[in-house]
Amino acid sequence: MIPALDRRVVIDVCGPGEWIVRAPTGGRSLHVYRVAPGDWLVSEVGRDSEGRGSDLEHALAALSSAGGSSPDWWELLIDALDGSRPDA
Repeated sequence: MIPALDRRVVIDVCGPGEWIVRAPTGGRSLHVYRVAPGDWLVSEVGRDSEGRGSDLEHALAALSSAGGSSPDWWELLIDALDGSRPDA
């Protein structure tokens, strides 16, 4: 579980459906694209890794399975960027 004070991410808007996201403490940044409704692409900035899915959660899972473990803060992106989640 992430402590309450650390449950933040920094989101830089690059354009419509495009963001660079990072934890305020540093570490790996993500480049997030909403290519079309139901089509998300995420990649680690500066690395040759990517994940694609029908929603942000699946894209992050694909990225994680391709490159190993994912930081806890990646889960925060789903609520912050993917408004299609029923609980968002």
